[in-house]
Amino acid sequence: MSKHADSFLSHCIVALQEPFIDTLGNTKATPDWNIIYPMHRFTHNKQSRTVTLIHKQLDTNNWRQILFPSLDVVVIQMQGAFGKLTIVNIYDDSKKREVLPALTAFLDKES
Repeated sequence: MSKHADSFLSHCIVALQEPFIDTLGNTKATPDWNIIYPMHRFTHNKQSRTVTLIHKQLDTNNWRQILFPSLDVVVIQMQGAFGKLTIVNIYDDSKKREVLPALTAFLDKES
């Protein structure tokens, strides 16, 4: 990846753990950002503990969210001249440790 692309990506993706969640189940961001929640956030009775922000300058044709069966993980896959890049935003509860085994299985399947 070029130096410019590295700099651009480092300022266009923000991975948050334990974000502020309002009474409607949403977090806040300025209009410049796409807010990406875990895909199952409406089918579980728990709050999401991860949110990924992607700056709107990043063309939505160059990235997609990948299904992951947890409220504590957001997976984004970028695609461009550099190939594919998968970004995984994880909250791993130190008491339960459920995410890492699921992530290992996911990565084994994807590779």
